[in-house]
Amino acid sequence: HLMKDNARLLRLHPQHIRNAWQGPGDTTNPKSAYIQYFVKTVDPALAALIAGLKKAGVWERTYIILGSDHGMGQTSASGHPQSVLSSWQTFMAFYGPGVKRGARIPYAEGPDVAVMTNHFLGLPPLRGHLDDKVPAHLRGVTGVFLANIFEGGPADVRHRRLIERYLHSGMPRGDDYVD
Repeated sequence: HLMKDNARLLRLHPQHIRNAWQGPGDTTNPKSAYIQYFVKTVDPALAALIAGLKKAGVWERTYIILGSDHGMGQTSASGHPQSVLSSWQTFMAFYGPGVKRGARIPYAEGPDVAVMTNHFLGLPPLRGHLDDKVPAHLRGVTGVFLANIFEGGPADVRHRRLIERYLHSGMPRGDDYVD
């Protein structure tokens, strides 16, 4: 799509990483099938993407958001029920022109990806829910603009920390709807 359609937004989803998961020990064992899948499959795929972007002459103005929708479980199952803390521990990294190198993001949530993607594409800021039936206090954009990822930006940003607040609220994290 990059070469044929001049696509401006590409999404890769290496879903099969869970097929190699044997348990939490995999993350620290370089010989595990889990790590080997990254080294032998995911890394070459990313290298091919970067080579394609360079060949197309767009690498220098490309933004990359690398993230996960959840952490891996604490058992040999690769499931991620909401009752398990690792299900909420996602990974997120940003790369591109003007993005800080080697800096740690103190806090971010999945909806922040939509806000940042929108910004990187040069689109107007997201407006949130527009339906009059949605209560006014719920209409705003859920994600936060992460100004702290940019060179010259602050070390941290004011974040609503909705997930963190939920996790510390004492509200049940049951798996009633897991099936």
